[in-house]
Amino acid sequence: MESKKILHKSDMQGMRLGPDSVQAVEAAFGELMTAATKVADPRDIAGILMQGMIKPHTEVILGCTRDPSLGHAVLVGLGGIFVEVLKDFSLRLPPIREAEAHRMVAELRSGRILASYRGRGAVDVEALVAAIVNFSRLLEDAGDVIREVDINPLFVLDERCGAIVVDGLFAVHGREPLGTR
Repeated sequence: MESKKILHKSDMQGMRLGPDSVQAVEAAFGELMTAATKVADPRDIAGILMQGMIKPHTEVILGCTRDPSLGHAVLVGLGGIFVEVLKDFSLRLPPIREAEAHRMVAELRSGRILASYRGRGAVDVEALVAAIVNFSRLLEDAGDVIREVDINPLFVLDERCGAIVVDGLFAVHGREPLGTR
């Protein structure tokens, strides 16, 4: 859903997965537009975002908020709904370099989910660490322009396969939030 007025598509059941025909895509579009117009004015809806699907992977949240006196605080934790339910996350102030990003990941109580466990392969922790470091650099470069970022979920793929941002919301000073929600 592309609308500045709909920040969390899950709140309005704003996703349809796996339409497998033109007719299914058309039906999904109609359903989504109907649902969207129940929560936002049609003039505030830019359209529907359609993207390729990948199978679900380990969901991580990567985000920040900016405190006027401290600056940005970077958060990483198990993503999806788990960050709210488990409240298992790590916080740091930038700059965050590789060793510090590794410590952030290691201190998560849910960190065992990222490692190989009972026949389930490990996820690409190095890609997650790189994402944290690069995110920290983005915040350093942007200064106080960025008010808040919520990347949730960031799918961390199998070991040596990388990570993919699935959904993100950027709030910058003086503007409405921007994102894919």
